[in-house]
Amino acid sequence: MTFAETLNGFLARTGRTGKQLSAAAGLGESTVSRYRTGQRVPGRDSAVLQQLAEALAAPAGGEPSAAVLLAALRDAAGKGPSVPYPVYLRNLRRLVKTTGLCRAELARQLHYDASYISRILSGQRRPANLWHFTDVVAAYAARRCEEATVRRAAAALIGRPDLTPQTMQNLFLLWLNTNRT
Repeated sequence: MTFAETLNGFLARTGRTGKQLSAAAGLGESTVSRYRTGQRVPGRDSAVLQQLAEALAAPAGGEPSAAVLLAALRDAAGKGPSVPYPVYLRNLRRLVKTTGLCRAELARQLHYDASYISRILSGQRRPANLWHFTDVVAAYAARRCEEATVRRAAAALIGRPDLTPQTMQNLFLLWLNTNRT
């Protein structure tokens, strides 16, 4: 299940609204709304998860406990890149350079401003939903590899000489989440 599905399931179970949860957790209503719709996912080790778990456990009389809720929320939030962000960012930059991804076109694919993409690539910002961002980047990079020279360069980058149009997107997803140089 996604983080949004998990959070919404716990809200339904406790009979709380997003507004009540935001007040109890000390978070903004818009933040909780973005979590509930899947537009944002808090970091797996963020303090926000603890705040949400405690706020959800309180009206339920402690059943399930905040610890159980926290574990479930962490598991759901962990459905994203599995390497430290600096490694992910290094891989992202290498993929963008090797495949010649156009930042403006990538911004259009993601419905982001091109300057926001530049700030992500410079390390000044992080995508709100890293898993969605990674998926779109991998799909776009795969489409860019239709040209044979780009495909060969990408194959060399990720260490997979068997790179085919059918496997490119999944291989890019996997490679972005590895710690290989």
